[in-house]
Amino acid sequence: MILNLGSLAFDANIESGGGTPAWGTELGQGEGYKFGFEDMSDFFTGMVYKSVPDLENVSCPLGKGGNQRADYDFSIASIFDKVYVNGKLVEGGRFLLLVVKKLNGDYHVGRRSIKYNPRMTYRGEYINEDCYKKMAFTMGIPENAAWFVYEFFIVNQDELHFTAFELAQEPRSYRNNDERRNAFLSKLPKGNKRPYTVTIPPKYSFQQIFYGAPGTGKSNTIKREVDEKGKTCFRTTFHPDSDYSTFVGTYKPSMKPTGVTLASGEREEVITYKFIPQAFTRSYIEAWKSTDEVYLVIEEINRGNCAQIFGDLFQLLDRKDGVSEYPVEADTDLATYLAEALAGSKRDDIPQEVLNGTKLILPSNLYIWATMNTSDQSLFPIDSAFKRRWEWKYIPIDTKKESWIIAVDGENYSWTSFLDIVNERVFKATSSEDKQLGFYFCKVQNNVVSAETFVSKVLFYLWNDVFKDYDEGDSIFKDTEEKQLPFSKFYNKDGSVNSEMVKELLTALKIEKTANLVEPEKDSNNFDRYSLNGSEPKGKSDLGLSIMELYLSEHSEANYDEIKQVFPDSMLGNIPNRGLIVKESTPLDSYSRNYTPKLFTSADGIKYRIYKQWTVANIGNIIGFAREQGWNVEQAQQWDRKDNQA
Repeated sequence: MILNLGSLAFDANIESGGGTPAWGTELGQGEGYKFGFEDMSDFFTGMVYKSVPDLENVSCPLGKGGNQRADYDFSIASIFDKVYVNGKLVEGGRFLLLVVKKLNGDYHVGRRSIKYNPRMTYRGEYINEDCYKKMAFTMGIPENAAWFVYEFFIVNQDELHFTAFELAQEPRSYRNNDERRNAFLSKLPKGNKRPYTVTIPPKYSFQQIFYGAPGTGKSNTIKREVDEKGKTCFRTTFHPDSDYSTFVGTYKPSMKPTGVTLASGEREEVITYKFIPQAFTRSYIEAWKSTDEVYLVIEEINRGNCAQIFGDLFQLLDRKDGVSEYPVEADTDLATYLAEALAGSKRDDIPQEVLNGTKLILPSNLYIWATMNTSDQSLFPIDSAFKRRWEWKYIPIDTKKESWIIAVDGENYSWTSFLDIVNERVFKATSSEDKQLGFYFCKVQNNVVSAETFVSKVLFYLWNDVFKDYDEGDSIFKDTEEKQLPFSKFYNKDGSVNSEMVKELLTALKIEKTANLVEPEKDSNNFDRYSLNGSEPKGKSDLGLSIMELYLSEHSEANYDEIKQVFPDSMLGNIPNRGLIVKESTPLDSYSRNYTPKLFTSADGIKYRIYKQWTVANIGNIIGFAREQGWNVEQAQQWDRKDNQA
């Protein structure tokens, strides 16, 4: 954040008097005083992260004479114990920043400012005054030197960095404000670029492999971080036939019109060859054409021969601050294509040899992420030199992700119970976790693993890839009398699933039986809409939240415990959740997207969020509650499968 020039300065006086630093900078201008400054997101994230809970213990001189505390609201105060000036750590430095909002006055009511006054205190301690002295010492200037701060910014959420400039080794006086302002400006480097560098670690690893057992959610992890956040992404899947040409690109034949019309009336075409880029080249070009994050995602990286696929591109994976340290010569065909494709690049930092296509260098905004199924690691072993150039993120097995059931001819079994028991048996048989099952090993509908899916996907994998090659004593394929079950026993002669044999296996394994955890819909998609007290039609999620908000607006006197009693977690049925009403401090993890971003506050001051994902399985509970209040809920539109078939 660039500060108001002269608002943080020492011993730079004006001869005629006045010129006292304002010790603050406005955070918003214009209508509504909305925030608007560079690095705003990082700044406020750091302020929240380092905030203090007891604002009543913060003191700051405000207004003329410093006695207008009643005219300002203290919004947030933060104390940083990692303070840097011009890239150097200020030993023992602690600094207090305060955001205030003006409440009263003739001008700028509602505007917020950031305060950094040396006379600010926290619990009676003059933190900033002491820190400014230590900053001068770190800069190597006398305590009474003339100097000023041009900007400060926050790195890694807990580091407060100042950019400061020395005016003179002793106090300086200026004839007027203009002369002092010119003195300040004369010290700023050309282009206002910092005269030092700060290493800011990337948000993500540039090269990262997500690995784990099948079904742990490796691809879904990338999907959440990349696709669902709207990042530019190029995907490819490695397989035994993958090579350099399918990864980078190659010349391929294509038909080109000549402009000549034949006697038959057809237009003449001739065979020509042109370079067809593949995933690597397309992502590389996109990254060099802008500064936006670009992702190249390689699914199942170990199913291909990485040495053959990457070729000399392997050298590009050595990166410093995200940029390849060792450029690679591009072959003529690729260089020609790149030169044409990058001609319109708007980046001003693109090296000339990259622009003309002769050299390949990975830019710092190109991320290469991959998935690796550990159960397939024997296909093409990855050598140690290649491994060293990647960060490795293990995705563990979590058997309690959601509430799924295995449905077999009217009987329901717990999917979590099955995973817990079978994975233990798999480890005992193989002495490895690689062949174990992740929660999302198979696809389901309405949280139900059908008997057909269970046999064809789950049992076949366990039979063919796990227990077939191990001692029969370790096998799970036994009936209740401990007799071996050949895989063919799970099918009838007509090819249908033998449900009785599946239940025999699950019983022998002592898999827990369970009730219907979710009511299966007649169809997997249900877009029924409802009207609340004559409102416009709402989907199930909007309806549930609207009913709860209506009740809360009519019972603003309710405390948190009373609200929890009115809306118990049982209203949600067995849909996976952290609770219908959860306190702000509750860790939501992967369920965060199912809760309101907005915080509600109970009468006793407790902030909380509301679960908002109502489904066909539990919408009846909240509708019943609404009708008990005397409110009118009507089905406004019923979804019909026939009307929605493509």
